[in-house]
Amino acid sequence: MKRVPVPIRILWVALAAHVIWLRTSDAHGDQGLRNAISFISVVTGLVVHWAWIVLAGGLDRGPRRSLLIAPPLCLFLFFAVARFEGYSGFMIPAFSWRWTSPVAPRGLAERPLITTELAAIPGAKDYSGFLGTDRRGRADGVSLVPDWRTHPPQLLWRQSIGKGWSGFAVQGNLAVTMEEREGETGIYAYSLTTGDLHWAYTWPGTFDHSLAGAGPRCTPSINQGRVYGYGPRGRLVCVAADTGALIWEHDLPLEYGGSQAQETKNVLYGRANSPLVTGGMLIIPGGGDAAGKQVGLAAYDALTGEIIWESPGRQLSYASPNRATLAGLDQLLTVNEGSITGHDPKDGSILWEHPWPSGSSTDSAASQPVPLPPDGVLITKGYGLGAMRLQLAPGPGKTLAVKVLWRERRLLRTKLTNVVMNGPYAYGLSDGILECADLNQGRRIWKGGRYGHGQILGSGDLLLVQTEAGEVILREASPDAKPGTPGADLGRIKALDGKCWNNLALAGDVLLVRNGQEASAWRLAVRPD
Repeated sequence: MKRVPVPIRILWVALAAHVIWLRTSDAHGDQGLRNAISFISVVTGLVVHWAWIVLAGGLDRGPRRSLLIAPPLCLFLFFAVARFEGYSGFMIPAFSWRWTSPVAPRGLAERPLITTELAAIPGAKDYSGFLGTDRRGRADGVSLVPDWRTHPPQLLWRQSIGKGWSGFAVQGNLAVTMEEREGETGIYAYSLTTGDLHWAYTWPGTFDHSLAGAGPRCTPSINQGRVYGYGPRGRLVCVAADTGALIWEHDLPLEYGGSQAQETKNVLYGRANSPLVTGGMLIIPGGGDAAGKQVGLAAYDALTGEIIWESPGRQLSYASPNRATLAGLDQLLTVNEGSITGHDPKDGSILWEHPWPSGSSTDSAASQPVPLPPDGVLITKGYGLGAMRLQLAPGPGKTLAVKVLWRERRLLRTKLTNVVMNGPYAYGLSDGILECADLNQGRRIWKGGRYGHGQILGSGDLLLVQTEAGEVILREASPDAKPGTPGADLGRIKALDGKCWNNLALAGDVLLVRNGQEASAWRLAVRPD
């Protein structure tokens, strides 16, 4: 075989230097992007080198023919026995054997679900929507025993369910989530303590993306005896909590006149916004296309589904709205594609707005704005944007002025998750590593423990950390409890197998964990009231 020519040697040196630079620098601010670009660089070098050997390497016809056929044949054989299952949050592909198949989800139970205990207003031990009843990512209605070694969680049930990245919402013994099964998307209602499936409301249609996976993304909300869900293609539904019977529905892309091509461009990974039910209204990002009708937030009457107001046009992100009183004004907070805004709940008018760059496909925004009373907002994001703290103050007319107190691009890079507050400290999975930040000073206290792109939930002075691989770990929520510090890790369980991007739910002493293929419920030890 001929000597490798100088241009190919130079290419390999350049590619090696590029990969080393990617791995040692923070150019993209995201480990997943570094992995993807590094892989493309290596594959480029291999393909060019292989093409040179086959076409001009000086091999005899037999070896050249073998080398020409071998790589494609190996790839064909690999994919003949292996099935692609998607990517992790670090852009690492996952595969399974084609002869294995998931266990079918549980069918409807014959006995009815007892829902008479549902109150008009969620109780302290309910977890009635995305990130909890107040959307702070906390469950403070119980006092957990801070030791899983002597008081380990007890498994109540574990079973296969439909696809999707929805979390659970819980009120009383009703636990609802969203799933995709057999060509349909819908809301599924389970018994919290037994896992029995009691009703489902579904509609035709599926969603899938090679990077983001299959199924719905929204966590439903429970309020006033009704359940509200939002499909990945924009269908908004309200059903009865006791039977799953449809009460009202809207198809937002259809009503705002957007084509399927426009919808895919605007929200490539599927609509992931969880409906906010507050003050008799259901609030949801509306979307639409700037060339036609576009709505930032849409407010519906939660009982009738009638439209109440629509806010000025802003492209929706993958985040969900929240409500808070800041700088003396009641307001709805939301992250758009390109900005964060505060809206008047009475009419949707914009009280303030601040730039926050994002895109639907490249550096998407999925983390929620965190109110910091009396006048602050924390916003966090992956892809190298980090964290920013805003301060609001009365402005001209009925508006608020915005001041940036600090911004740190290396702090709290929450790509698929959200932060949990405990006092002046924020805790979050920063590009897969647990981090504690002092929000008064805008600085990191500690960072450690590689958990992947999982989720976290706060309860009292404790953190429940769900790893991307399905472990749940109990930890202290303390600036002194850096991972690796003796006593900081209070115990762990292997709750599920497979990629876990779904949010946790803690209702009383029952912890619900799910991913895109199964769910489990665990009874946690609690201190007496």
